[in-house]
Amino acid sequence: MRAFAISLLMLVVLPAGRQAMAADSAASLIEAVSRAASNAGMWEAEGRLVTQESADEGSLQTEASFRVVIERVPVQRARIEITDVPAPVVRVCDGSLQWGYRPAAKQFWTLSYGKIDVCAEPFDEWPDLAADLHEAVITGQDQLHIGERVTDCAVVSGDYAGINAGHSGKRTVWIDIATKTIWQYRVERGAIGPAGGAVPAVRVYTLLRQTSDGVRRPGDFVFQLPDEYVKLSHAPALRLGDGALLHVTAPVVLFKVEPVYTEEARRSHVEGTVVLSAEVWPDGAAHNFKVVRSLDPGLDQKAIEAVSQWKFKPGAKDGVPVSVAVKVEVNFVLVNRKK
Repeated sequence: MRAFAISLLMLVVLPAGRQAMAADSAASLIEAVSRAASNAGMWEAEGRLVTQESADEGSLQTEASFRVVIERVPVQRARIEITDVPAPVVRVCDGSLQWGYRPAAKQFWTLSYGKIDVCAEPFDEWPDLAADLHEAVITGQDQLHIGERVTDCAVVSGDYAGINAGHSGKRTVWIDIATKTIWQYRVERGAIGPAGGAVPAVRVYTLLRQTSDGVRRPGDFVFQLPDEYVKLSHAPALRLGDGALLHVTAPVVLFKVEPVYTEEARRSHVEGTVVLSAEVWPDGAAHNFKVVRSLDPGLDQKAIEAVSQWKFKPGAKDGVPVSVAVKVEVNFVLVNRKK
């Protein structure tokens, strides 16, 4: 059974005695890196990617190498390669088509799609970080070992909310203090909430080399049909980090019932959120509830009663419905209560 509650392992260690810096200092750093990313006509980088996925049987961590090339003028194009894993993958967006292939499986696919998002993620977030990273603060300083050199970085954390709602979550950014460039980027996506649909992964991209001088290879944005490869009818769902097929999909809420207040909690003006863990079975209903974060004993029970009436599109493995562990947030808010 797959669990979609994310175990977030924080990589930032606050120096002893150091206080978090002012929010406006974080804003100025993010503004500088966003401006640099926006002004780069072509940007290319290589590095290491660590992906952590959580499941009820434990935490799965994979490591891979990546190379990314992004061209913004005269046409937006991008390429990303995930290598050094059993299931490497290459994805290219050439401005009108998106294509990809999995060398180990000898499979390829093409789509008529002009955007570069899947071929540039998450680096396509950088030009708009100044607008999309909210409540950003400097949480400390860190020294990154980039090859044989050490880079002093300010560590900035905030909540990301871009155009694609499915990509929202926390971001932690390691910014070179001297050059105002990003050298490490952490993407977190949280557990399933009442709206359903989350990606169960935490990714950390560490850049080992980057340049904005327009370095690219002649075939970066050219699709050449591989010999003896099988063409897929659509792009497969790939697990983040190593290009392996993502076999388990998350449950999605189709119908929900709002919780009911107890009279005692109403009289006491109790408000807040109950967090439950549960299992969504193939029948589309939630079972085996546990209270992860309690608000009030009576409201905890009311939360369970409400979610037990919700209807889910169940998670699936290889297209077959399976039981999937989830976390659900149930909010209690008093309406028109007297002050």
